[in-house]
Amino acid sequence: MNEKQEKRLNIAKEYATSKGGTCLSEEYVNSKTKLTWKCCNPNHEKWEALFDNIINKKSWCPNCAGKFSKEEGLSRAKYYAESKGGKCLSESYKNAFSKLLWE
Repeated sequence: MNEKQEKRLNIAKEYATSKGGTCLSEEYVNSKTKLTWKCCNPNHEKWEALFDNIINKKSWCPNCAGKFSKEEGLSRAKYYAESKGGKCLSESYKNAFSKLLWE
């Protein structure tokens, strides 16, 4: 790695540490190559994202942020309702801000 790549990797690792997580990548290739990240939640999987999306756009773990597929969102809602003795009656999930029908 050249000096600029090492600097970017160090920035990524420091940012991840500030979030309580880690940057698992051992090298920074370029702006179009994703790095591997892991948040502090042991139940969340590691994920890949571009340096720019994490550092410059200030994003972090997609699971912590509640960003997941519509199928996974509906599945989580139904599981949550069942864990509380209820039901999620909705047949679709749009996003975390859309209302669902509960029983």
